[in-house]
Amino acid sequence: NTRQVAALKQVLGGLQGRFRVIETRFWKHMKVPIVILGYRTSVGIEIETDISVGTVFEGVEKGFTDRVIRRVLAQNPHILHMARLVKLWAKVEKLNKAYDGYLNSLGWTLLVLYFCLERGHFDPSLLLEEEPNERGPGGDASALPPPLLAAPERGEEAHEEQLQHVPLVEDMADFFEWMASWETWWPQEPPPIDVDSSASPSLGGAWGLSLVDGTIMEVPKPSKVWPDTCSFFIEDPGVRLAKGTSENVARSLKTGTWATTIERCGAAAAALREESEDPGTAWISELLRGVAAEKAAKAAPMRQPRFA
Repeated sequence: NTRQVAALKQVLGGLQGRFRVIETRFWKHMKVPIVILGYRTSVGIEIETDISVGTVFEGVEKGFTDRVIRRVLAQNPHILHMARLVKLWAKVEKLNKAYDGYLNSLGWTLLVLYFCLERGHFDPSLLLEEEPNERGPGGDASALPPPLLAAPERGEEAHEEQLQHVPLVEDMADFFEWMASWETWWPQEPPPIDVDSSASPSLGGAWGLSLVDGTIMEVPKPSKVWPDTCSFFIEDPGVRLAKGTSENVARSLKTGTWATTIERCGAAAAALREESEDPGTAWISELLRGVAAEKAAKAAPMRQPRFA
């Protein structure tokens, strides 16, 4: 990734303080090195964006997986809201960084989609139906696609039509309970080895959660497995549709971090099931307090180390 890192460093050199550099990921083992930038608008809202170099990586057009997911979210706004809430929760709980051994943001989104797929909210064929303007207005790739859901103007109340798509407390609790009980629905035994397969029978296979097939299916066993590697596998739908191969979005997941994730999911489900007047509001309030604390920590000036 030497060339990509060099190009990103050149981009950083030309920013001249207009953006805040939140994070750089230039490690040699990273397939796609990125820079995470923050831009503060005139009303004080900071917008984060990830920047990488190139348009195609290993035969897959960059952004293709995002477009595939957009096809589902564009026609299912309730899934969009649920994914946003789950991703925000994972961020506050610090369960969304792949380089720390957790699921990344894409992994959490795919889990929400699979959860909703299992409950019949959409059909896997929707992944194949290109959404108008998903490549930008009129196919202009230099412009962003239109927003999936228009936010109300400043000072306006949300429309009733928007509010009806907000997930119910029961739906959120069901998702976290589904996650917490993953061992009840995830196969505990490896797939049977097909001795007649053209692949080496000694390699065997593994299980993977596939949106494209709408089920847990057999996938190739990873070439490298460490003692703390987690067996959980989430197939990248973009790679599958573009190349016909299965790539694990959760490949950085470790057994210890996965156990922590499952424990936190159980705690979230319990909080949403509390026999109180309004457990949903209490859960959201706690979530927003976590968001505010994180923003305050980011805005605080970094203390410079003292030297004798």
